[in-house]
Amino acid sequence: MLGIVAGSLLGILVGYQLFVESLQDLDFIFVIDWQPILIVALLAFGATMLSILPAARGASKVSPAEVLRFE
Repeated sequence: MLGIVAGSLLGILVGYQLFVESLQDLDFIFVIDWQPILIVALLAFGATMLSILPAARGASKVSPAEVLRFE
């Protein structure tokens, strides 16, 4: 979740910086369309949850004593 938030904020900041440097003088308006950002964030979160589910299920079936024995 932290990566999704950091990537979104970084993308917005870089986009704003590019806007300030090149498009502001041409009377363009900086607008953030939140719907695509939220859709991509939800899809990324869903893909992450689906990819870690098998590993989490496998790890939950191993007893802590058995894991610590091999450490």
